Amino acid sequence: LAAERLRVEPVRCIALEDTPTGLASARAAGMLAVQVNAASTAFPPLPEADLVLASLKDFDLSLLEPRQD
Repeated sequence: LAAERLRVEPVRCIALEDTPTGLASARAAGMLAVQVNAASTAFPPLPEADLVLASLKDFDLSLLEPRQD
């Protein structure tokens, strides 16, 4: 829904999530699913995640650059 409202293709989106449900939703939508474990209630790395980060400080900003498809 967010991608639709922004008029962006889901494959061009990155979803930052911290729950299995959020990660599964992002993957089902076709987005890159990034698990962020910054919370004290963080889950261990989940198989639904394309990438797992300990903190948003670890986010690689190059992921935001346009892809050469």
